Amino acid sequence: MAGKTTALGLRKPAPGHEVTFAGAHNANMDKMAAKLGTTRVVVPLGLDLATGDRIAWAPRHACHVTAIGLISQTTTVSPDASNKYVVNARNVTKGETVASINTDTGSELTADTITPMVMGAASVLDLAANDILEIQATKTGTPTDLAAAQIAAVIDYYIDE
Repeated sequence: MAGKTTALGLRKPAPGHEVTFAGAHNANMDKMAAKLGTTRVVVPLGLDLATGDRIAWAPRHACHVTAIGLISQTTTVSPDASNKYVVNARNVTKGETVASINTDTGSELTADTITPMVMGAASVLDLAANDILEIQATKTGTPTDLAAAQIAAVIDYYIDE
């Protein structure tokens, strides 16, 4: 999409030159995102990611997801193949994995930092209006206890036109 002219006659920014907005999400932010580039939504997922799937987000407009990350109050320490978390961001409407992270492959969650997830193929990064993005976590063994840790998902995207 980068370099294409929008319906407003503006050009979408090249990758890496997007404008990111933080904070509350509203209709004006959708308009700004369409004009200027990427917007960000932060979704609190609650306590203990491993206790069940969490509905993270449903876009109001068709969009392209550019990045997803997790913020945790607790760092996962020295996970291995027997003691880990596997977290997927799934478009449950289409049955596709949009992004994932596996804490036994060097992608530990770091306290108070956005830990990026590995994005899926380009074909699964486009969401239709009202597609449901869900965070699904699997806990294997006894990795670092996240029961008392607040977890949030950070989703960067731009509006498709």
